[in-house]
Amino acid sequence: MEQSEFYNAKLKSEKSIHDGLKKSDRIFSMIRLLVGASMLISLYFSLLQRSVVFGMIVLIVTVGFIAAVVLHNRLRKKLLHQSRMLDVINEELLYLNGDLSGFEDGGNFKDPEHLYTEDLDVFGKGSLYQRIARVFSAKAKKRLANRLKDNGAQIDLDHQATVKELSAMAEWRIQYRALAHGLVTDDLYSRIRNWIDFKSSKSLILNPIISWGLSTLFPIAVGFILITGRFDMIDWLLIPFGLNLYLFSRQLKSLRKDQGFIDKISGDLDSHKELLELILAQKWSSKTLNELQFGLKQNGQDATEILRKLSKIASRLDSLNNMFGASVFNGMFLYHLHVYRSLLDWKKEHGIALLAWLDVQAEMEVWVGLASFAFNNPDFVYPEPSDTPELSAKQIGHPFINKNNRITNDLTFDGFKLVILTGSNMAGKSTFLRSLGINIILSKLGLPVCAKAMRLPQMKLMTSMKPQDSLNDNQSYFQAEIERLKVLVDDLDKGMLSFILLDEILRGTNSEDKRNGTIGFLEKINPKHLMGLIATHDIEIAELTSKSPTIYSNKYFESYQKDGDLVFDYILRDGVCHTPNATQLMKMKGII
Repeated sequence: MEQSEFYNAKLKSEKSIHDGLKKSDRIFSMIRLLVGASMLISLYFSLLQRSVVFGMIVLIVTVGFIAAVVLHNRLRKKLLHQSRMLDVINEELLYLNGDLSGFEDGGNFKDPEHLYTEDLDVFGKGSLYQRIARVFSAKAKKRLANRLKDNGAQIDLDHQATVKELSAMAEWRIQYRALAHGLVTDDLYSRIRNWIDFKSSKSLILNPIISWGLSTLFPIAVGFILITGRFDMIDWLLIPFGLNLYLFSRQLKSLRKDQGFIDKISGDLDSHKELLELILAQKWSSKTLNELQFGLKQNGQDATEILRKLSKIASRLDSLNNMFGASVFNGMFLYHLHVYRSLLDWKKEHGIALLAWLDVQAEMEVWVGLASFAFNNPDFVYPEPSDTPELSAKQIGHPFINKNNRITNDLTFDGFKLVILTGSNMAGKSTFLRSLGINIILSKLGLPVCAKAMRLPQMKLMTSMKPQDSLNDNQSYFQAEIERLKVLVDDLDKGMLSFILLDEILRGTNSEDKRNGTIGFLEKINPKHLMGLIATHDIEIAELTSKSPTIYSNKYFESYQKDGDLVFDYILRDGVCHTPNATQLMKMKGII
């Protein structure tokens, strides 16, 4: 089944469920209105007639109204989730049609100093980030960005297995993403970290022996009066009551601060808890996903079970807002002091683990995005790692170009290190360089690549394709390019195998200076541990191949005239291009 067929069938199925829930929602709204009106009418007649019968009716109708509200709220939660399911499916259908507007572009993660992300459109509108991103939490967004920037990442077969496993679970991924739609977009991780770092009360009154001992004073006094019949001593109950209330008030300020932290995170944790339940409920086969699942267990308990305990503690603390009830219960039993101790015990035992659980959830968000990319590109193949410094690619193309318009080419590094790529304007040199770069990034992510087959070694990726001038740094375009090349040379000196992509370097100088500078740069780097391509219009640079055939190889893209028009076939050929087309293009446009 084609991806679009799957999503359309899924959309139809989920919309049917959504419509049913919508109908039930309207029915419940009517029931609540009728029951509410009945409750008011019954109350009116109860007061008017002073009738016990009407009073019982009021009680029954009130219970019915409360039940209707509870059930309706549950229904609306399901309806909201179902709406998010439809949103997720529609986003993927738009994606398949080339509309990426439903996904963040990661523009805030741009880094002009990075060794390849700017040149290869990793961040920004229409970027690789936007095509992969299925992330909602702040932590997951940072993790995906860091993964894309990680130049030390290498092909990992287990990562490929992880992507394969998740890409086959399309319905599970839709469910996961629908739940993730409910996540807050700010950094919940930081708020929890602040709570963990907050120095809560360490008063002796919170010692279990002391607090439980004080809690028994009032009940013991009451029991003594009831057993002995000394009701004349009832005023003495004010002593343990007042003492407990005083001791509680001494902890109230600290308790309120901890409660403030919990109020800020407990509601948001509910959405995360549902996501963790999905992870825990699944039986995984890949090593990576099993490790993630194992990370959600602590001392034989699941993370969701432990989080439910925190929710109960937070719920008990809510009663502190009723000052009259809080005064009575704390004066008699130090109730909220015991709840507070439970909260501090929870923080001490599980606080750090909670951060780890959010890491697991954020990591799964990233994997879901990677798997969605793989699922949406079923014609891509998983690359093979090579033990030798050779790269081969069969029918490799640019993954951003629609497959109906995509032209693919073969390339194999066999007995040489650098390809000198020549070609006329608009013939496809820059696109081919980016095709190689983007596919290398995909391979490092554990993703399939846009090719029929690809084999590559573990290596770093380095580019110099479109350096930018900087008014803020008072730096010209040419100076920015020189600085960029200096960074590449320094990094090559570190000795790790690197794949380098250069597009028409030294454009900001005259032809002879550019040629001499380019040749000098290539001679400087060719002894290094590298492979790569350099695109140029200068065919004299291609003469390096005849001098050093074990280092250089010539490839080119061609253009030709047909019926008075320039035609580009974007086919990579062996050799050197000898047909520049700038003059022809200017004549065709009437410029000259």
